[in-house]
Amino acid sequence: CPFCLSSDRERLYMHYLSIFFKVRPEKYSILDFAPSKAFSLAIRKFNFVTYTSADYYREGFDLKIDICNMDSVNSESYDIVICSHVLEHVSDPDEALAEIYRVLKSGGLAIIMVPLFWDVNETLENSHYDSDELRCRYFGQKDHLRLFAKDDFLRRVKEANFRVESLDASSFNAKEIRKFGISENSILYVCHRP
Repeated sequence: CPFCLSSDRERLYMHYLSIFFKVRPEKYSILDFAPSKAFSLAIRKFNFVTYTSADYYREGFDLKIDICNMDSVNSESYDIVICSHVLEHVSDPDEALAEIYRVLKSGGLAIIMVPLFWDVNETLENSHYDSDELRCRYFGQKDHLRLFAKDDFLRRVKEANFRVESLDASSFNAKEIRKFGISENSILYVCHRP
């Protein structure tokens, strides 16, 4: 967005959370990994939300923490965890998913998103692709460590004990999808901890 500088996916997350907060008006604690400035500013405006930003590499966040090993965070600390386009960067996405599950409160939810490639049958991971050039060629970006296949991503999330809710544009009001400039082919994965 040229005005708020948010991405399509961030507007989708905010739209979903706004609806969620209206349906369940409570106090929420949110842990958000590698957030953009626009999304952080927008979510902090909710006065009933305790918001914690986290990143392992960049400075200027509330927590400097490795998503694969969050020993400094107590189990069942957060109502909501947002992990958007992080798992393709980490050494062990399955460990990261286990940690997200651990720090979520029972009944909590996580928005877990990765770039998904529909024409890939299996997630492509190869530790021999260890240069910027090879990672760009095979994973699409020099700091990506894998290329997720949709079915494999969903399998991993379910194996981490989450119940996955897939919400496409038809799950929302079409007028609002257009108003917020959200792509009609967007899918939001909301992962519930029972």
